[in-house]
Amino acid sequence: MSVLLLYIAAAGGDQSGIHTLEFNPDQGSLRDQAFAPLPGAGYLVFSKDGTRMYATGSGKAKYEDGGEVAAFSVAADGGLTYLNSQPSGGASTCHLAVSDNFVYCANYSSASFAEIKLAVDGSLDRRTKLLRHEGRSVHPTRQAAPHPHFVGVTPDGRYVTVVDLGCEGIYLYPLDPAKGISEAPFSFGKSAPGDGPRHLVFNAAGTLAYVANELANSVSVFGYVDGTLSHRQTATSLPANFTGQNTVAAIRLSPDGKTLFVSNRGHDSIALYDVQASGLVEASGFVGARGMGPRDFALFGDASWMAVTNEKSDNVAILAAPRDGGTGWESILSLPISARPICVLPALPK
Repeated sequence: MSVLLLYIAAAGGDQSGIHTLEFNPDQGSLRDQAFAPLPGAGYLVFSKDGTRMYATGSGKAKYEDGGEVAAFSVAADGGLTYLNSQPSGGASTCHLAVSDNFVYCANYSSASFAEIKLAVDGSLDRRTKLLRHEGRSVHPTRQAAPHPHFVGVTPDGRYVTVVDLGCEGIYLYPLDPAKGISEAPFSFGKSAPGDGPRHLVFNAAGTLAYVANELANSVSVFGYVDGTLSHRQTATSLPANFTGQNTVAAIRLSPDGKTLFVSNRGHDSIALYDVQASGLVEASGFVGARGMGPRDFALFGDASWMAVTNEKSDNVAILAAPRDGGTGWESILSLPISARPICVLPALPK
């Protein structure tokens, strides 16, 4: 098997930025081979053609409001070259997504999210919209104000989703590929009080959305039809006998759509769910994160491997998928990343 690249966004200290890791399955090695500085690097995403990467930053040195989105070109060998950046318009810029002509980013602490137009060369042209949510949950814990935590484009390309932990739900904004989003949402998929929705992922058919609930330690299933979300199920992310503190973070679907994964920070595990024919989920077990505070994780190498960024123990763990009739994920490697690893983005297949 050829060498596989992983990009890690790390948020702390002198090594804050994007680390390029090289994983060699045949040699069983993992090394930090390159570094692109970016203060407070938090989340990474590729352009549709994979030639550009966009990253959030939350350092306060460059822009007065503290947040930024940076653009990088991606060479054939995976190397990154900084292009430019634009202010995000808010603080704690934590997530981003790409449409045909725009990048969208969430500003957690500022209760806002922004639209940034792309230039022809894939760099960032200018910020074209900055929208804010209003209102608050009746539950005071981390929900005293709106907190956008995720932005994404629906599979049909018609809406931008904004998951707001503080407002306890998912806003859907109409998207015009040429003009960008409307300033008013089309609909709002409401979560249960106290859920604290954080991230979501759609199934391949675009008919279901799976939502990771940070504060309730659960995952919810929503049906999706023509810009409207409807709740169908909520399932816990923790074992029944767990009594410690925990918050849910990332959520992913396997490429075949048969397994849902959710990370637990506190229980320090990846919860597994079997996806039924109906799209509802059934808990099927846990995988140890091989570290503390698994902020993000990703499947890569045809889903043969999983990379986990453990924010509180400053390490990236590599796990191998079950094979030859095995039932559990196997710990393979762990690499220290002393600057708070936040996000992992596998290189696109060549």
